[in-house]
Amino acid sequence: MLPFVDNLMPFRYQHLQWTLKGLEMTGVPLIEYDGTKYLPAGISDDTGIYYFIPQIAKLLNVNLDWAIFIFFSSIFITSMFLSFFYCLSYSHKKIKKQ
Repeated sequence: MLPFVDNLMPFRYQHLQWTLKGLEMTGVPLIEYDGTKYLPAGISDDTGIYYFIPQIAKLLNVNLDWAIFIFFSSIFITSMFLSFFYCLSYSHKKIKKQ
């Protein structure tokens, strides 16, 4: 399994599976399909992962595990790049003042 998938709570993983199934069946985000009925997705949790992860899976045509990995990796990589560029910008300004 992929790194972020191993650490995801089983409850969230199950609901992400249902949300992806609901998106595939209806084309509407934030709808779960549990095999018998349609439900609102992420009603008692963070709705961001229930919106973005199924959209990534559909858009990139990857399975749920890869979509989870891409989502959490992109957050990590983006924050690292922003921190790096901020540090470069800050150090450049500090050097100019001296």
